[in-house]
Amino acid sequence: MIPSACLGHGRSGILPAIMTTKPRPKPTLDPEHALGAPGAVIAGVDEVGRGPLAGPVVAAAVILDPARPIAGLGDSKALTARRREALAREIRDKAWVGIGIAEPAEIDRLNILHATMTAMARAVTRLPVRP
Repeated sequence: MIPSACLGHGRSGILPAIMTTKPRPKPTLDPEHALGAPGAVIAGVDEVGRGPLAGPVVAAAVILDPARPIAGLGDSKALTARRREALAREIRDKAWVGIGIAEPAEIDRLNILHATMTAMARAVTRLPVRP
């Protein structure tokens, strides 16, 4: 239950501010390209599996092909499961993908942060194109 102090009156409370949805700007690679040479190949890297108490940490590195745009990319947590699966197939078909894994023994030996970085580095080295 939300404490009444957070609700406020009218639009002055915290809850209305949290619930307000502002249009997001369309994502671009402008910040990434500003860091590299024009035409630089940019890879995005992310991980899954840092929260569980058992199992590996897995990372993916993805390079999107500007000649083969993928409509609808965004925060995967905001997508339906069906849309997420459709986008995953399209990403595998249209982008370059590398996967890296750090096993539980490595997590125990290195700690979760360093094991995550190891999985991410492995994902980048498995890309068919060098970022």
